Amino acid sequence: MSRRLGLSYTGVSARPNIASAARILNRTATNISPPATGETTIYTFSIPANALGTVGSCRLKLYGTIDGAANADTWTLRFKYGATTLITLVYTNSDLNTGNVPFILHYDLMADGATNSQLGFAKVTVEAPVTASVETRLERGTAAIDSTTAQTLLVSSETTNVTANPIPVMEYAALELL
Repeated sequence: MSRRLGLSYTGVSARPNIASAARILNRTATNISPPATGETTIYTFSIPANALGTVGSCRLKLYGTIDGAANADTWTLRFKYGATTLITLVYTNSDLNTGNVPFILHYDLMADGATNSQLGFAKVTVEAPVTASVETRLERGTAAIDSTTAQTLLVSSETTNVTANPIPVMEYAALELL
């Protein structure tokens, strides 16, 4: 039996057997709107023990809107696994402009060759309607968390509210095990 690109071939049939496929671990369509100030969890899920193993990964896709910032307001996103914050992204009023605009967040977490070593990548895209542009940020982080026990994958949102903005609303999220 030979393996290529995650497919296995028995040599008997020209039809490949899929070695593994993505599966949805969690979905939510509950709107979550954090308070005007302070850090609030906008997504959390307990990744089952041994789900990542030494080469596994999961992907969170989160969609929402944010009422753009004004003055000195900021929006901070934190991407966590277990007790570790892998990535922190900070948006200021100049990044967000004003108006109710959509954002898309992708958070990929993967084992890095061992059950206690992980890589995380976060990509956030926010539309900026005033300038008709899109603000996209991609960051990388690492963790050393024991994935042989269940661990929490979490995204938090924190705003500093000088003028009642920015107010993000998480509208839909899906977590896949890859």
